[in-house]
Order: sequence, then structure tokens, then C-alpha cells
Amino acid sequence: MKKDLNIYEEYKEVEKTIQKLIKNNEDFLECEFTPLATEVRKEVKIELSAGGPSDGFKIYVDKNNEIEEVIYYYSEWFNYQEYRLSEYEIEKIEDWLQFFVELASQEE
Repeated sequence: MKKDLNIYEEYKEVEKTIQKLIKNNEDFLECEFTPLATEVRKEVKIELSAGGPSDGFKIYVDKNNEIEEVIYYYSEWFNYQEYRLSEYEIEKIEDWLQFFVELASQEE
């Protein structure tokens, strides 16, 4: 997408692309948007708070439940933000995060 588009224009460009994909769904092999690859990621979500403001962690793990990425999120009414934790930050709370990953895996 062009760098000079505002968020609304970017959304409209994505929407056009999605509509084109839907239209070409009958013969997806001829679609110019054939993906290079697909990937399945498991997400374990830890909700720290809910309601007005809410926050928590999204933990992305591989097929062996090894932590690949951790996102802290904060949502307040019309404002949603995410922060990707650094490797250093993940190391500091990795045991705590891994506990919830293992707990979620037992529930599957």
C-alpha cells in the first residue's frame, strides 16, 4: 500500500483486495493474490482485566508450545494498542507465561 494513505484509505484498499479475492474464489488458481504460504499459529490469551479498560497478553507458540512471540495489549473504549515484548522482556516472565501455555494445552 502507498505510504501516504491515511488509515481509512488503507482500510478501503484492503477491503477492495478482499472483495477481489471473494469474486475470484471460484477459480482461485487464476487469482493474482494466491498466497505464497499459509501458517497456523496457536495463540494463548491471558486476560488481566476486562470491562472499560482491559489488558492482557497474547502468547504465540509453535507446535511444541515453545513461545515465539508475546504481545501485551491494552483496550480502552475506542483505543486499542499492542506492544510486542522484546526477547529480554519475555525472558523475565517466561516461566509465568509458560505456565499458562501449558495450562491452555491441557484444556485442548
